[in-house]
Amino acid sequence: FDAVVLLIPNDADIDFSLKPKIADFVTDAINHFKFIGYSPALLSYLEMIDLESQMDDGCFLLTSDDSVTPFLMSLNKLRYWERETKLAKA
Repeated sequence: FDAVVLLIPNDADIDFSLKPKIADFVTDAINHFKFIGYSPALLSYLEMIDLESQMDDGCFLLTSDDSVTPFLMSLNKLRYWERETKLAKA
Protein backbone atom coordinates (compact mmCIF):
# COMPACT_ATOMS: atom_id res chain seq x y z
CA PHE A 1 0.00 0.00 0.00
CA ASP A 2 1.20 3.50 -0.76
CA ALA A 3 -1.15 5.37 1.54
CA VAL A 4 -2.54 4.80 5.00
CA VAL A 5 -5.63 6.07 6.76
CA LEU A 6 -5.96 6.06 10.51
CA LEU A 7 -9.52 6.71 11.63
CA ILE A 8 -10.13 6.81 15.34
CA PRO A 9 -13.50 8.01 16.67
CA ASN A 10 -13.27 11.33 18.50
CA ASP A 11 -14.81 9.87 21.64
CA ALA A 12 -12.59 6.79 21.71
CA ASP A 13 -9.84 6.25 24.21
CA ILE A 14 -6.81 4.71 22.58
CA ASP A 15 -5.86 1.50 24.33
CA PHE A 16 -2.59 2.25 26.13
CA SER A 17 -1.05 -1.00 24.90
CA LEU A 18 -1.64 0.04 21.26
CA LYS A 19 0.04 3.44 21.50
CA PRO A 20 3.58 2.21 20.71
CA LYS A 21 2.24 0.25 17.74
CA ILE A 22 0.40 3.30 16.42
CA ALA A 23 3.53 5.42 16.84
CA ASP A 24 5.61 2.82 14.97
CA PHE A 25 3.01 2.55 12.21
CA VAL A 26 2.87 6.33 11.68
CA THR A 27 6.67 6.64 11.83
CA ASP A 28 7.05 3.88 9.23
CA ALA A 29 4.48 5.56 6.97
CA ILE A 30 6.35 8.86 7.24
CA ASN A 31 9.74 7.24 6.61
CA HIS A 32 8.37 5.41 3.56
CA PHE A 33 6.95 8.64 2.08
CA LYS A 34 3.37 7.40 2.23
CA PHE A 35 0.39 9.69 2.07
CA ILE A 36 -1.37 9.65 5.42
CA GLY A 37 -5.02 10.39 6.14
CA TYR A 38 -5.99 10.72 9.79
CA SER A 39 -8.89 11.66 12.02
CA PRO A 40 -8.78 14.52 14.57
CA ALA A 41 -8.51 12.05 17.45
CA LEU A 42 -5.22 10.77 16.05
CA LEU A 43 -3.84 14.31 15.83
CA SER A 44 -4.30 14.72 19.60
CA TYR A 45 -2.36 11.51 20.16
CA LEU A 46 0.41 12.51 17.73
CA GLU A 47 0.83 15.78 19.62
CA MET A 48 1.23 13.85 22.88
CA ILE A 49 4.04 11.69 21.47
CA ASP A 50 5.68 14.56 19.55
CA LEU A 51 5.04 13.12 16.09
CA GLU A 52 2.75 15.97 15.08
CA SER A 53 5.81 18.00 14.09
CA GLN A 54 6.59 15.42 11.39
CA MET A 55 3.21 15.82 9.70
CA ASP A 56 3.54 17.64 6.38
CA ASP A 57 1.62 18.33 3.16
CA GLY A 58 1.51 14.59 2.51
CA CYS A 59 -0.66 14.21 5.61
CA PHE A 60 -4.36 14.97 5.47
CA LEU A 61 -6.65 15.68 8.39
CA LEU A 62 -9.92 13.96 7.46
CA THR A 63 -12.78 15.82 9.10
CA SER A 64 -15.57 15.57 6.53
CA ASP A 65 -16.45 14.17 3.12
CA ASP A 66 -14.96 17.32 1.56
CA SER A 67 -11.57 16.73 3.20
CA VAL A 68 -11.30 13.23 1.73
CA THR A 69 -11.22 14.43 -1.89
CA PRO A 70 -7.82 16.20 -1.71
CA PHE A 71 -6.37 13.13 0.00
CA LEU A 72 -7.66 10.81 -2.71
CA MET A 73 -6.50 13.17 -5.48
CA SER A 74 -2.95 13.14 -4.06
CA LEU A 75 -2.68 9.37 -4.36
CA ASN A 76 -1.91 9.47 -8.07
CA LYS A 77 1.64 10.51 -7.09
CA LEU A 78 2.03 7.15 -5.27
CA ARG A 79 4.39 8.57 -2.63
CA TYR A 80 5.03 11.96 -1.04
CA TRP A 81 8.63 12.27 -2.23
CA GLU A 82 8.91 15.88 -1.05
CA ARG A 83 9.31 14.47 2.46
CA GLU A 84 12.68 12.96 1.52
CA THR A 85 14.48 16.31 1.80
CA LYS A 86 12.99 16.99 5.23
CA LEU A 87 13.94 13.54 6.52
CA ALA A 88 17.49 13.85 5.16
CA LYS A 89 18.01 16.98 7.28
CA ALA A 90 16.80 15.25 10.46
